[in-house]
Amino acid sequence: SDFIKIRSLGDKVLVSVSMDLVQQNPGQIEVYTIDGRKVSEIPARSSRTLVILPNERGIYIVRAQFGQMVKSERVVNANK
Repeated sequence: SDFIKIRSLGDKVLVSVSMDLVQQNPGQIEVYTIDGRKVSEIPARSSRTLVILPNERGIYIVRAQFGQMVKSERVVNANK
């Protein structure tokens, strides 16, 4: 959905949502390894949440959920 934006920033990910959405439905952001192991879970209580990826370089799946709105995206930790 376009209501949730997931943007990769090196070893971090910025999850942005509209203020309306987060006020109605505080969110949850989960980070998974490519093989499906959950590595972190972060509450999202503002319209912008910065998520730090695990130290290991590689591909992760970031899943953000606010009420019925869900978005998952593959991101790459290209940290040096």
